[in-house]
Amino acid sequence: MIQLTAIVDGKRSVMLTGESIEEAERSCRDRFGRRFEGFGPIPTETKARSKWAEYRAKAITRDELEAWLKEQDDEQEIREELNKLRGGVMVSTTKAAYLMARLTTKGIRPGEPFGGVPELSRADIAAACTRLDSLSFHLIMAKYCDDVYSALEALGDLQEDMCKQSQLWAEMDPLRRSHIAAAIIDEFVASKKCRRCKGTGEAIEWKQVVSCKSCDGTGQLPVSATSRAKSCGIPESTFRSQGLMGPFQEVMHRLSDIEIGALERISRKAS
Repeated sequence: MIQLTAIVDGKRSVMLTGESIEEAERSCRDRFGRRFEGFGPIPTETKARSKWAEYRAKAITRDELEAWLKEQDDEQEIREELNKLRGGVMVSTTKAAYLMARLTTKGIRPGEPFGGVPELSRADIAAACTRLDSLSFHLIMAKYCDDVYSALEALGDLQEDMCKQSQLWAEMDPLRRSHIAAAIIDEFVASKKCRRCKGTGEAIEWKQVVSCKSCDGTGQLPVSATSRAKSCGIPESTFRSQGLMGPFQEVMHRLSDIEIGALERISRKAS
């Protein structure tokens, strides 16, 4: 929610909205017509939070965000706020990843203090995973808890999701699709962070946040078509001629989004 000060007939009125600033303005104009004179000065933090929410919801692209930033008089201040928000997401997902590690036998023992703060039990952490959809839950368990059962469950869930997302996967031979889905899950579970951006997918250039060129904004070390074709059990020539690299990468992007969303949810519920 963001707080705005609407000016109607010369009078100021504070409003809370979950919409973007642009949507809130349209809503006010529809409601009050010419009586709506606009909003009072909007704090930099409010503008940053509003645009960040749009960007995280994929309502706007990175290019659109950059174009909007260049139009703002307080561009530098907004960029600083966006960097803080971006850092908050990384802290949230890092915390959740740590909590998930606590569920494994390799993690810290339940109840052991960490950083001077009493830790949650495994039951608490497991409870934070409830109400995740099946694919999200099994992907997270497979990656962070080395859960083989979840990896197998995720294989079936992922194929269903792939078929819903693209006709290519729906019409593909089931055995080949299964091999590709297995390769995708293997790559997701064993993924390594890009050394340049440290897994964020973003880099700072000339005081601006841009997509990391080393990993093309994925946050992961690039994987070649040769390597992916081999992991799928498909000849490289076939993998390339059928144009499978792009669709493969799209699924990897989707799993990355699912992972971030699930970890943020776990972090919130376990806090």
